Amino acid sequence: KRIEVIHNPQDLRELRQRAAEPLDDPWFAADGTPVVIAAGRLTPQKGFDSLLRAFAKMLKSSPARLAILGRGELEQSLKELAQSLGIAEHVRFLGFQTNHLKYIRRSSIFVLSSIWEAMPMVVAETMAIGTPIVAFDCPSGPREMLDAGRCGYLVPDQDVDALARAMAHALSNRDEAARLAGAAREKVEQYDVGVITRAYESLMSNAVLAKR
Repeated sequence: KRIEVIHNPQDLRELRQRAAEPLDDPWFAADGTPVVIAAGRLTPQKGFDSLLRAFAKMLKSSPARLAILGRGELEQSLKELAQSLGIAEHVRFLGFQTNHLKYIRRSSIFVLSSIWEAMPMVVAETMAIGTPIVAFDCPSGPREMLDAGRCGYLVPDQDVDALARAMAHALSNRDEAARLAGAAREKVEQYDVGVITRAYESLMSNAVLAKR
């Protein structure tokens, strides 16, 4: 009863401005091929090996491209996995980008394949800019942030087959995916820096009054 949770703040206006910046990349041009995107450090925690396996399964029935943003110790092994799965020509490792949001904004879906998380900032950012989200229901952030599936597609934790099906479903049901993304865009308002600032002010004020 003595604990109050206040989420990490997001400057939603700045996020949306950055997402709207121009992007000159033919992979993200409007040629009809959907782009699946993921972002994070290329480390075991982020589960990009599961994402690659799920994407390979999905690709058999749903044409798409996969872009992965970030750098890390597993970069070479992940590239080799993509090669062994026969999907290397459909996958690009874009490395670290100073503005990752303009890539996410122009993608069809964002995928979080992590084994564990806390409150993944990239999910909050994606919610703010309106790209549909597919995420493993890993401990402990995605379920809370996506409101148990009201604001995005939650997939049973580390179920690669289910992840493949969820990505294919999101790509083939654009209206539904857009509706979920719209709900996410509304929910993320509670993380706005102004709302969080007022929450801290209220907490400190109540603490002082209680002490008195």
